[in-house]
Amino acid sequence: MISRRRRRSERGYALISAIVLSVLYIGLISLLLIDSTRELNEAQRFRARVMAQTLAENGVELAAEGLRTRYMATEKEDGWMGHAEGRLERDAGELGTFTLEGKGTSAGVMKVDSTVKLEGTIDTVDGKFDIAINEVEHSR
Repeated sequence: MISRRRRRSERGYALISAIVLSVLYIGLISLLLIDSTRELNEAQRFRARVMAQTLAENGVELAAEGLRTRYMATEKEDGWMGHAEGRLERDAGELGTFTLEGKGTSAGVMKVDSTVKLEGTIDTVDGKFDIAINEVEHSR
């Protein structure tokens, strides 16, 4: 008779243990899902920021192609990474200053804007161009 009483008093132990363990596992899986979602969002923001900075620099390079021959230029380019835009302003004359500005906007899940601005001087010495960059400014 003693053995029957023990069985009856421990009858729901396995069911309660299974329910507690399943609740703990569900909680752990939920925490992992929340953490991986946060990490994914951080990675997407980082990628968008790097793409926007790269596109802004590409815009400056596009505008810099005309540095020796033009005094003003605006260049635009669209691609799978996003939109790049560059602008050149240069003083007239052999010795002058120039400003190159680039703007990049990343494409994808998160859109980020970034800008680059270069200021410098250009001089002609013995028929060769001497270009000096005096100031560089990046956003973000």
